[in-house]
Amino acid sequence: MFLKQFVIAAMVLSTFFILPAHCMAETASGEILVSAAISLKNAFEEIGQLYEKQTGIRVRFNLGASGLLQKQIETGAPVDIFASAGEKQMDELQNQGIIIPRTRRNFAGNTLVLVVPTRSKVSVRSFADLARPEVGHV
Repeated sequence: MFLKQFVIAAMVLSTFFILPAHCMAETASGEILVSAAISLKNAFEEIGQLYEKQTGIRVRFNLGASGLLQKQIETGAPVDIFASAGEKQMDELQNQGIIIPRTRRNFAGNTLVLVVPTRSKVSVRSFADLARPEVGHV
């Protein structure tokens, strides 16, 4: 888990460091407002602290469900960076001309994994095995 968060943090941190010039110009207040999916909370808070130490620019977070954040942006909420958990929200904002297409980056992805307790009495090696009658709890 730590390695996955570290990789995500490294990718997002690099995104902060390559912010477009127009975004950096808008940080005259000395801060960046990041609206991000709540699932990114831990990694982003760590990244924000590192970014603040390196640049002196404060990073504020608005964390929540990607769809809710999208609606906030559509109604004019000020946001410097939007990190959605889904492409749908990014696509819709881009189709409305709200985000600048050349600044959009896919920085992470998900993979569904199957975890079975080591002490399990049922041999489960694939998702198909979950349909077997001896699997009583998922």
